[in-house]
Amino acid sequence: MGRKGKSVCLAHLIRDVQYAIDSGDGVIGPDLRHLLGEACKIAARRPELSDATLKSYACRLEARLDKIMARTPTHSAGVKLKEMIKRTAGICSCS
Repeated sequence: MGRKGKSVCLAHLIRDVQYAIDSGDGVIGPDLRHLLGEACKIAARRPELSDATLKSYACRLEARLDKIMARTPTHSAGVKLKEMIKRTAGICSCS
């Protein structure tokens, strides 16, 4: 599911995800927040990781993101969050 569009600051994305969770989304937000937390941990280790390792991590994160995005949110905050994610660039581009 290659996402194309504008890039977004990771801190702002995390804020938006948390807002959706706090507003009542329980379908997309919680797992997306967890995924973003893992991405941040990987990013902190970036200098010590090889390009191949980083690509492997990115592909795994992208696959998880695809599964999260395949869900249908039941709360308006989740619907809005899903649309926002669709508009942003690939968070963990595998290409």
